[in-house]
Amino acid sequence: MTRSRPTWAVGITTAPRPVPMLKHCVASTLATGWLPDELTVFADNNADLHGVPVDVRIVRRPQTIAPNRFEITGSKFGAWANFVQTLADLRALHPEADTIFTIQDDVTFCAGLRKFLDDDLWPSSNVGLVSPYCPNARGDDNRGVYIDDRTIGCRRIKHRYLIAGQTYIFPRHVVDQILDHPLSTHWRGRFKGQVTDITDKKALDAYVGEVTRRLGLRRYFYNPSLAQHEEPPGRQRSNSSLKGHGRHLGFRRAGRFIGHETPAAAAFVGHEPHLRYDQPSGDQRFRTPRPDVTHARLSVVIPAIDGVDLTERCLQHLAQQRGDLRLQIIYIDNGSQPGVIDQVRQIARQHGLPLQVIANPTNVGYTRAINQGLEAAAGEHVLLLNNDCFVGPNCLQRLYKHLLWHPRTAAVGPLTGDHGHNSLRHRHRRQQAGMHIKRITGHWNEAHVGARLCQREFIVSEKVLPFFCTLLHRDAIAEVGLLDEAFTSGLAADDDWCLRAGRLGWQCLVACDAFAAHLHQTTFRRQHLQRSKLLAAAHRQLRIKHPPRR
Repeated sequence: MTRSRPTWAVGITTAPRPVPMLKHCVASTLATGWLPDELTVFADNNADLHGVPVDVRIVRRPQTIAPNRFEITGSKFGAWANFVQTLADLRALHPEADTIFTIQDDVTFCAGLRKFLDDDLWPSSNVGLVSPYCPNARGDDNRGVYIDDRTIGCRRIKHRYLIAGQTYIFPRHVVDQILDHPLSTHWRGRFKGQVTDITDKKALDAYVGEVTRRLGLRRYFYNPSLAQHEEPPGRQRSNSSLKGHGRHLGFRRAGRFIGHETPAAAAFVGHEPHLRYDQPSGDQRFRTPRPDVTHARLSVVIPAIDGVDLTERCLQHLAQQRGDLRLQIIYIDNGSQPGVIDQVRQIARQHGLPLQVIANPTNVGYTRAINQGLEAAAGEHVLLLNNDCFVGPNCLQRLYKHLLWHPRTAAVGPLTGDHGHNSLRHRHRRQQAGMHIKRITGHWNEAHVGARLCQREFIVSEKVLPFFCTLLHRDAIAEVGLLDEAFTSGLAADDDWCLRAGRLGWQCLVACDAFAAHLHQTTFRRQHLQRSKLLAAAHRQLRIKHPPRR
C-alpha cells in the first residue's frame, strides 16, 4: 500500500518528572515539521505543562476523547494505560489520519524528520510499527540486536519483547487491530510477573512487542537513530527512564544518534524510499563500507611545556601503536626551559617519528598552542593529544574507523582511567564498554591493561568531549573553526568547540573499544596552577557563551 504523503496524528504523553522535559520535546517535534493542529499533549497526574504553545491541544487526564477504556479513580493513568488511551484518543481526534505517532515527553528528534518519513512510509501492509528511535541495546539471537556497527537501514526486531517505547509510528489499521486486541484491556504488566493495579502496569514497550507479535506484524527501528532519549540539561542520568539497571545502564539512550541539526535523510543517502521494509530476507539493511585506515596520514598535535619525561612516554606509545598509519607529529613547545626541544627531537628520532616543532618563546596558553598545531596540520584528520596521555593498542585505528562511520562525525575520543568525562571510573562507562566489573583496582589505568578491558565495538553520542586525546575530522575543523582562544587555559575550550559543532549538525562520539591512559591534571600541578579556580572561571565563561536551554 504505497503512497506518497501520510496524514498524521501525533500524541505526546507526559507525567511529573524531577526535571520537566516536555517543553523541549514539543519544541523539537514542531521544529522538525509537524504542525500544532496535528499535535496533542496527554498529561497524566498534574504534569508540568510549562512551555507548551497555546495552539497545541492539551488533554489533562483523567479527561479522555474516546470512551474511557479503564476504570481508574483519580487523575493517575500510569504509563501503559495512558499509552493505550492515547492511541484511542488520537484515533478519535483525527479520524482522517492514516499514521499515528506516539512520543514520550523526554524524546527529541533530528532535523527534517517529518519530510523524511513522508517520503518513506508505508511500503508494506505487514509493517506493525516503525520507530525513529534506536536504543543502545545489543543482544544475542534470542533478544534481537538493535545497534549494528556495520550496517545502516531499517532493522527488523524479531524478539518477542521490544526495548524502547519512547516513540512509535503505527499505520492506522494497526492501531485499530491493537485497540481491538484483548491485551489492550488485559495486559498483565511486566512480563516477568503479574501486576494487578492498572496505574502500575508499565513496560509498555513489552506490551507493544507482545501485541504486535500476536498480530503477526513486523517491527522496525531506524539505525542510526533519528531520535534521542534525552537527559535534562546539566542533570545527566537524573531521569528514571534513562537509569537502567545492572549491566543495562544507559541502554535506553541512542548511541548512534545522528544529531539534532542533521537532516534525517543524511543518514540514508542514496537509499530509495519504500525499499527499507518487507524484503525477501525480512530485514532490509544497507551495508556501509568499512573504512580502510591502512597508510592513512594522521596529524598529531601535542602541546607541552617542559615535562620531557611525559612527552617521551607519549611519543613511545605513539610509535608502538601507530601500525600502518603515517603520522605527522606537531610538537608545540610553550616556552620550556632551554634544552627541552633538543631532547624531544632526539626522542622522536630514536622512535622513528617525523617531528615538526613550533617553538613559542613564552607560554601562549594551551588553546593558542592547539590552534597553531591545527593550522600546521597536513594530515587527513587531526589528533589532539596531551603529552600526559598514552594511547593503548589499536586506539588510533579504532578512533579513525569510528570517525569515518558517518560523514557528520566531528570528533571521537577514547575511554580512559582519569577522573573526567570519559573515565571508566564511572559505572555507566564500564557498562558501555561491556565490563562487568563493580570496581577497578591495580594498574588498570596503564594503556595496555585498559585496552584489554575495552574491546566492545560500540560508540556513544555525546554533546561534548574532553580533548586530552580526540580525533577531529578535517571537514569539521574547516566548518566549525579553531578553538576559541578566549578560553586561554584550555579548560572548557573543548566543550565550546563541541557545542559549536553540534549546532552545525556535527556529532561527537566516545569509542568504547579504544583506550588511552591519561595522567589527569599533571600539567596544572607541575605549573603550580589552581585548576579548580581556572575551571570555575572557564565554566562561567562557557555559560555566558552557551546559555542553558530553558
